[in-house]
Amino acid sequence: MKIRPFTIEIAQSEIDDLKKRISTWREPDQLQAIGWAQGTEHEELRRLMQHWRTGFDWRKHEAAWNIHPHYQTDIGGETIHFIHARAAVATNRTVILTHGWPGSVFEFHRLIPLLTDPLSHGGRQEDAFNVVAPSIPGYGFSSRPTRPGLNLFTVADLWAELMSRLGYKRYLAQGGDLGASVSTCLAHAYPDSLAGVHLNFIPGSYSPPHDPDPDGDLSLEERAFLERKAGWADLHGAYAHIQATRPQTLAYGLTDSLVGLAAWMIEKFRDWSDCDGDLANAAFRATTCSPTSRSTGSPGPSLRRCGSIGKRAPVRLHSRPARRSTSRLQWLCFPRNCRCRQGVGSSASSRTSASGQRCRAVVISQPSSSPLCLHRI
Repeated sequence: MKIRPFTIEIAQSEIDDLKKRISTWREPDQLQAIGWAQGTEHEELRRLMQHWRTGFDWRKHEAAWNIHPHYQTDIGGETIHFIHARAAVATNRTVILTHGWPGSVFEFHRLIPLLTDPLSHGGRQEDAFNVVAPSIPGYGFSSRPTRPGLNLFTVADLWAELMSRLGYKRYLAQGGDLGASVSTCLAHAYPDSLAGVHLNFIPGSYSPPHDPDPDGDLSLEERAFLERKAGWADLHGAYAHIQATRPQTLAYGLTDSLVGLAAWMIEKFRDWSDCDGDLANAAFRATTCSPTSRSTGSPGPSLRRCGSIGKRAPVRLHSRPARRSTSRLQWLCFPRNCRCRQGVGSSASSRTSASGQRCRAVVISQPSSSPLCLHRI
């Protein structure tokens, strides 16, 4: 149960080996004028590898990352790395931030000071938060899972124990991508501890097995959304399927070839960021060019339970205009009497959740700050 300080200090031998591997990589051929249509574009990857080998200052970035207070602790057979930054002023406001894939806890590098010390960044002192930002097992400086069964709900259990060890009885949770799923599971399993949840991704919104009945009572808008979603899954979803079903096979190539690892990841950073297809504008280098994402698997491909996610925990759903059409609309399922339905969707259809509760499927197209009863469809 001991919490121990941790300092990021990559061995020079590891850095030398990385540069050697980058210098000697075997470059594949690429069809002429194909661009990114078949995956990571050759010249862009070559440019990035050159930057990684000669332009990326490891020690400078280590020093910047170590500004935050890092720790490790052992929970449930896993070693959990986390940042624990206390607010500049005494406060009971605490938030746990959970990253996603293909990223790491360093996604929050610039955000943490804004939360802990808003006064120094043009905000108000009373808006300060204590921040806990853990690395999901298999990411960053947490241990790699050694046995099956480490799913989203298990990670939520680890987070609940971590927050308890740190002395926080009630707190907020925020997450996107896998972090949104973990945060949702946390609210589902520990409603008395969660004061609220903020999600910038709706868990399961790209998961075809959980789509509603296509022959059901759906509006034209809902059917159009499902068609776009299916098209996106066909064109862009192969990575998720292999990582959820055959991660071990993929792991050999990504572990042995750091160039292969980078190629696997940067395609997603390009597609999922607001860079208009120009990697030079994507704010990802500190994450990609770090030894923080050596795992190919995920805690679980999707939520596999349905039910109220903590009737005491309000949720805010953050939405913004998206560059990919598939993320303009997200599926949720609310009880008929839930106030979340008011003013958040233009159409809805009735159905029943796995808990037997009569629900209403609502298309979310704007933020909602109403008290939540969130269901999977």
